[in-house]
Amino acid sequence: MSGAESILTIEPSQELTFKGPFKDEVSSSSLSLTNITERKVTFKVKTTAPKRYCVRPNQGIVEPGDQVNIAVMLQPFDYDPAEKNKHKFMVQTMFLPEGEEVDLETLWKNASPEQIMTSNKMRCVFEMPEEDMKKPDPKDMKSATEELRKLREEMSGARSENLQLKEEGIRLRRQLAQQSEHSAPAASAADANATLYYVMAVIALAIGLAVGKLII
Repeated sequence: MSGAESILTIEPSQELTFKGPFKDEVSSSSLSLTNITERKVTFKVKTTAPKRYCVRPNQGIVEPGDQVNIAVMLQPFDYDPAEKNKHKFMVQTMFLPEGEEVDLETLWKNASPEQIMTSNKMRCVFEMPEEDMKKPDPKDMKSATEELRKLREEMSGARSENLQLKEEGIRLRRQLAQQSEHSAPAASAADANATLYYVMAVIALAIGLAVGKLII
């Protein structure tokens, strides 16, 4: 069985391009069908994702030597890179019976496989704007958010611990001040003993150095 391309010129023949963003607006592409025969040809456009696309017209008749333009509209959706290039389109064609009026729905319903010619499949290509392509992956965003939450918790804990240390320092200073008021004489004696110890240590060091020189 010959393909649809033998009686229709289909442009583009390999892929349909849709430009994002896709979330809030319709993205459009188009097909052009040209009848290169001397007979009337009927066509039908099919897709692997019919719920995602609106095709106008999705079927019709092309007169000999004439051309029909078809609008293919991708409905808004949340873009998923995993879906890229998965959707396909194809065009089915048949020659119309000569000399009689026909209902296209009835004609396609009753057509035999031998009568129907099918084009090569055209893949759908989704192109995101450059600024959207630079957006971080949602998984990375989730990880970064979780890390930020942990850092905030650690900072909160550190601030709480710092406040406790300040309060403990104030308490200790007050306690030392109270103790110094009650033990001033003892502190003076302790200072005198420390001074005496320091003087004796210096004298011992001097003697040690002198003895060392004598031995040398």
